[in-house]
Amino acid sequence: MITEKQFSILLIDDHEIVLKGLCGLIKDHFKNADIYTSQTQKKAFFILNTNTLDIVITDLSMSDYLSEVNTPRKIKNIHTKTKVIIYSMHCESAVIQTLLSQKIDGYVTKSSGVSDIIHAIEHALQDTRFLVLP
Repeated sequence: MITEKQFSILLIDDHEIVLKGLCGLIKDHFKNADIYTSQTQKKAFFILNTNTLDIVITDLSMSDYLSEVNTPRKIKNIHTKTKVIIYSMHCESAVIQTLLSQKIDGYVTKSSGVSDIIHAIEHALQDTRFLVLP
């Protein structure tokens, strides 16, 4: 487990309970993580435009996303080196293929185990892709 490296991470989900759960999980496993959270696209992109982030973990189904499957491309347009991990309930192959074509760095379904999101972060920190596909 990589816990010594200082890194920044943005968690994006419109459900407060999911954000708090992810935040707590990451704090428990990665003591040196600077964690930002957002429940809206507007705040998320403000954070992205004012900070250099190592990793973004985002849900796709957010009430204010104009085009949810294009979110990774929008993030990478701001910071090309930011790793993007999708944390979603979407399992449709067309959606996943679109996301893969945008060079996402991880995909974890919300039905996955806790260890999968931790592994996705570890892989992102090592510049490798981690996918949990249905």
